[in-house]
Amino acid sequence: IYTEKSDIWSLGVICYELTHGRPPWKCLSESDLRKEIQKPDIYFNDQLVSKEMKDFIKKCLNPNPAERVSLREMKEDTWVKRVI
Repeated sequence: IYTEKSDIWSLGVICYELTHGRPPWKCLSESDLRKEIQKPDIYFNDQLVSKEMKDFIKKCLNPNPAERVSLREMKEDTWVKRVI
């Protein structure tokens, strides 16, 4: 089901790609991607992103939409407040 949480997921992917120059997961097929996005760990290059930005991206990429950050919560995020 497509909701605002889908857009938040997309924002997390875009933020990751803009900072790392590649998608968060290295997969050759859609079925591999479905498995990878369920894993809790995403590689971050700490020289490219701050701890606050990493936390923000992780909140956006939570595989469970019910637990993913909401737009309202996003406005209160430390990293978002700093860049806006």
